[in-house]
Amino acid sequence: MKVLDGCEFCPDIGIDVHIKKSLLTVNKCNRLQMHDLLQEMGRKIVREKSVDEPGKRCRLWVERDVYHVLTTKTATKTIEGIIIDNKREMSETLTLSADVFLKMKRLRLLKILCRTNCYDLTYLSNELRLLVWTGCPLRSLPSSFKQENLVILLLPYSNIEQLWNENMPLYKLKVLNLKGSEKLIKAPNFTTAPNLEILVLEGCTRLVYVHPSVGVLTRLKLLNLRGCKSLRSFPTKIRMESLEMLSLSGCSKLQSFPEIDGKMECLLELCFDGTNIKELSSSIRNLRRLEVLNLKDCKSLRSLPTKFGMESLEKLILSSCSNLQSLPEIDGKMECLL
Repeated sequence: MKVLDGCEFCPDIGIDVHIKKSLLTVNKCNRLQMHDLLQEMGRKIVREKSVDEPGKRCRLWVERDVYHVLTTKTATKTIEGIIIDNKREMSETLTLSADVFLKMKRLRLLKILCRTNCYDLTYLSNELRLLVWTGCPLRSLPSSFKQENLVILLLPYSNIEQLWNENMPLYKLKVLNLKGSEKLIKAPNFTTAPNLEILVLEGCTRLVYVHPSVGVLTRLKLLNLRGCKSLRSFPTKIRMESLEMLSLSGCSKLQSFPEIDGKMECLLELCFDGTNIKELSSSIRNLRRLEVLNLKDCKSLRSLPTKFGMESLEKLILSSCSNLQSLPEIDGKMECLL
């Protein structure tokens, strides 16, 4: 729905209309489903627009068609979406030329799900809303690429060292996932990405620095920095009003706990296990809806706030906190604690 909204397709209304017409259903996992015959009808309509030349179709998903377009360089500006995989037709590692996407001026959806050799990409469409590239070999995205229309950027296990320049407008960006990108040294400035909702930097083992702008992303719901074992710097004060889950598990060089603004009333889970923090800020008492506080293996932790008043807290994990000298006084309102 985020991508459709970024394409200005009004998904709230459109999906509801399709459900009422029995063209779509919603399963138990809250996922949209379409009958196989309807799906095949839609695909047939796309194929029939250019039977003999797949490069003139608006969408490419069949592996042999994608392979044909990439190897014969017959792509056109008609292509709006392409999924690149190599389960059957292609070799184990796909080599992409520097100008492979040059003719795809209207490309809005790009998913690369296979191993690729591509070390110098010169062009990506400025119309991209969704970019998924597992194991992206690039050190950075093309300098000519204007990311202002991007809604979702997923580059897990990439070689990315730097994402964008500080002045890059990213007002539509809602999801950023760089999980396992071990060459990333510092997280970028998020000042121009105020609508970000999900930020995953898990396993970025060389990440040392997180820009202070992260601490004021008021629409952020998930911040995952699990396993960033080189991380030393985190915003000293955070005011993320929509944040529901913050994980700094395994950030073993992180020594300080941030000051929490009283407006963070949505936070449900806070994981600082395996960090090197020495004490918790008394501001943690402001987290009225917090359900899980995990401080396992915080061997440098010496003290906790003298009083806990987190009335929704269900789990407080303090195992292996070998230097913790005393437990806090438990407020009588903490009736949910197991």
